[in-house]
Amino acid sequence: QALDHARRAGERAEALFAPRAALHNFRLALEAAGQLGLAAPAGLHRACGQCFELLGEFDPACGQYQSALEAARAAEDAREEWHCLLALGWLWTGRDYERAGDYMQQALELARSGHDRSMLAVSLNRIGNWHMMREQADEGLRYIGQALDIFRALGDFAGQAAANDLLGVSTVMNGDVLHARHYYDQAITAARAAGDRITLTQSLSMLPMCGPGYLTITVPWPRLTTSECVQAGEEALSNTREMGWRVQEAAALSYLAFGLGPRGEYAQALGYAQRAVEAASGVEHAVFQSAAHSALGALYLDLLALPEAVEQLETAQRYARQTGSPHLLHNVIGYLALALLAAGAHERAKQVLDGATVLADAVRAIGERLVVTARAEMELTDGQPSAALARLEKLLAVIPRAERLAVDAIGLHAGKVAEAADVSAGRTLAEAVVPHLWLLAARALAVLDRTSEAETLLQEAADCAREHGARPILWRILHERGRLCVAARRLDAANQYYSEAVAIVRELSAGLPEGELRENFIRSAAGMFPRSATHEFGQPGVPAFAGLTRREREVAALLAQGISNRAIADALVVSERTVEKHAENIMSKLGFSSRAQVAVWAASKLQ
Repeated sequence: QALDHARRAGERAEALFAPRAALHNFRLALEAAGQLGLAAPAGLHRACGQCFELLGEFDPACGQYQSALEAARAAEDAREEWHCLLALGWLWTGRDYERAGDYMQQALELARSGHDRSMLAVSLNRIGNWHMMREQADEGLRYIGQALDIFRALGDFAGQAAANDLLGVSTVMNGDVLHARHYYDQAITAARAAGDRITLTQSLSMLPMCGPGYLTITVPWPRLTTSECVQAGEEALSNTREMGWRVQEAAALSYLAFGLGPRGEYAQALGYAQRAVEAASGVEHAVFQSAAHSALGALYLDLLALPEAVEQLETAQRYARQTGSPHLLHNVIGYLALALLAAGAHERAKQVLDGATVLADAVRAIGERLVVTARAEMELTDGQPSAALARLEKLLAVIPRAERLAVDAIGLHAGKVAEAADVSAGRTLAEAVVPHLWLLAARALAVLDRTSEAETLLQEAADCAREHGARPILWRILHERGRLCVAARRLDAANQYYSEAVAIVRELSAGLPEGELRENFIRSAAGMFPRSATHEFGQPGVPAFAGLTRREREVAALLAQGISNRAIADALVVSERTVEKHAENIMSKLGFSSRAQVAVWAASKLQ
């Protein structure tokens, strides 16, 4: 009686997503079986393993799954053996992707040998996701698409929810965030209808990645407001806490940090990232330890706290290597290289990039794209703008293929093509623009004296960033527009762009808690602008362009070219005496005693 009642009580608690209560009862059932001298059923060991896994306790979960596998094989129970192999495969994705893949492949072969199509679909779903984490996109999407076909034919809503959830994960990793939003919406709807709280929580956790995000800076973004991002993430967090699902809590926190940082919601994002580090460390889950430290490192890079960014990203790299997942490793390598380049550690950045396995320029996976972006940044830093631009053009040319791949891999029958077309309908220009890549390309074009093309890219990038509320990249775009205007001697326009950029920086800094991080952000951002603009940061400085009038700035810029008063007078259609007067006023306002000092100042501040 104790065995039967404890088992049923555990199943009831499990159905109510109460893993601690379920585990207590399942262990009572195991004890009762031992007192009766019975071999414990494999399903009972597996149920204990599932509870331990939800609670983030890897070793006891693995032990219970192994006991279940042995019991299933001893009883020649193929279905239970399949369950155990799949459970072990999923568990090991948090530690070792090679080992995880071995278990999943065994489960798939066992499912293929039977006649249960539902078992086959679940296996296809899991192995497809594993291939995506190995950056084997075509194969991964093909497996998941086959799974979705089977679930639809069976009328299995829970299965459809799980397949759509993994399609969302896979298409995000494959650089097709536009379709990922659609799949998550489908998964969330189906999971709610099926009462599948596990899949619902997983999909809600990932939804913040479907918009401006640190891992999606190289691809177009679908519509996703900040409130939608926070609402989905917080619902997922609420579910994980109620269920005691510690691993998924670390995931939800990490994804919120990834999604909120690029919107400039720094205080919230930092809080989520720091809690994610604590949660992932508590369960020793290498995948989310890497993700949490990556999110924190990307935030520090955004906030110009470079030593802290490098430290966090190097920690993330160490955990990513433990998993053996190229996807995780490339995500980290791209950002670590960017942080090292920003910190002036060029050789270290090169060594990091040399450790990436990305060989081709025509890449789709977001991790690979981050690596290629970092390489373009390095080429630009090395004074190779043509090489950087060529690399970026190849990267941008791949974006439309990602959308077609999602359709091709799932199947090309009429219903699915129509479904894919619905996702693309009504897209605006902002959804086809990639602000971060546009900015990098504009910088390369500017060095090549292709200013008009650079300004066009920057205008489109700024429009897109505004539409998506991506304030951190917006101020950097405006700063670059100001720099181009200075080079073209359009100083009033430059001042306008600089002022708007400074206003955004001040707005972003106001949302940070007072302290060194905030002060360093303001100080470092101010250092990127002409000295004359620093007063707008609320820092000690002088009025805009040292108080020089537009005409005085024009004269100063010409002085920097080393030409005579007569040449300046001819260029400006004024007398030599007027030029001399302007020069005197400039030296007085700047506190200089020679034209040479004015020339040096103008060369650095008006170029």
